[in-house]
Formats: sequence, structure tokens, C-alpha cells
Amino acid sequence: MTSVTWSGGRRRLAVLLLATLWLLLALTACGGDADEPAGTPAAANAEPSPTPDPAAIMSRAADVMTELESAAFEITR
Repeated sequence: MTSVTWSGGRRRLAVLLLATLWLLLALTACGGDADEPAGTPAAANAEPSPTPDPAAIMSRAADVMTELESAAFEITR
């Protein structure tokens, strides 16, 4: 049975992909309601969802990236 070795480049790539997916998840969680498609009557009569604060989104994204970088450092140590 062959064992898989994770070279530094592969490990960094895996952590980068994980960080990208996590960041996309965090950014989509800050979006509005996706329960109703835009063309439905309920969506036309509903009040618009508040626009998320871009500074808050970027601050959260920076926090997530910092956490992921520290986790990646712990993994690669």
C-alpha cells in the first residue's frame, strides 16, 4: 500500500483552497434572503433586505483569513 505524502506545495494549495471556500461561505452568509426568487409576487411586495455594510464584510473576511492562516501555520509546523 502506498502512502500519500503531502509536500509543502500540495499542503499550501489545500489550505488555500479551503480558505477560499471558507471565505466564499462567509461572504454568501452576509447576503440577503434567497428564500424567494426575484420574480415571485411575495418577493415583489416584501421590503428590501438591508444592504450589508461592506466594511463589516471586509472586517469579517480579514478575521476569517487570519484564523485560516494561523490554522495553516499549525498544520504545516
